[in-house]
Amino acid sequence: MKIRFLSIALLLFSLLSPVSFSAGIDSGEKLSIELENVSVSTAMNMIAKQYNLNIVVSGDVSASVSVKLHDVELSTALDAILLPNGYNYYIQNDVIIVKSAKTRVVGEFISRVIRLDYIDPITAQKALATRTSEHGQIVILDKTTDDLKDKRYHPNKIMISDFPQVISAMEEIIKEIDKKINLYQLKSG
Repeated sequence: MKIRFLSIALLLFSLLSPVSFSAGIDSGEKLSIELENVSVSTAMNMIAKQYNLNIVVSGDVSASVSVKLHDVELSTALDAILLPNGYNYYIQNDVIIVKSAKTRVVGEFISRVIRLDYIDPITAQKALATRTSEHGQIVILDKTTDDLKDKRYHPNKIMISDFPQVISAMEEIIKEIDKKINLYQLKSG
């Protein structure tokens, strides 16, 4: 009875306040949801219906979840519901695919090459190593001829292969640590 009431409440909420995440998974739109002891599949289905999303849930997703989220981005909601239960998601075209975190699927990983301007690639690799997923990888790339022709000092490049959300977080870390060091600040600090 409680699940049916929550379903009706969510359906009414979605009809009264239509939201579309069509501009991207974190388009700035916020999601609010409250569920008690429902299957993860049901929770994903409710989110899909409420926010007009394409979500496919793998057959091995079977846990139950109780969740109360207010005004969070879609990626935050998905992480909060899926990660503690051993599941994750990836996006292929306009479809969010939910699956067991232990299962690797072609297309869920992406690779990104990051050019480092100031820090050594070994330092970057060490800084990011604890942030990779179980199957993620950070590879140090050799300098290319183009790098050698450039007048600025380019220590190297790294390539990260992981889930898109993990790579996005790593790119933010690189932005913070790959900065020119002001020697005056070091001496006075």
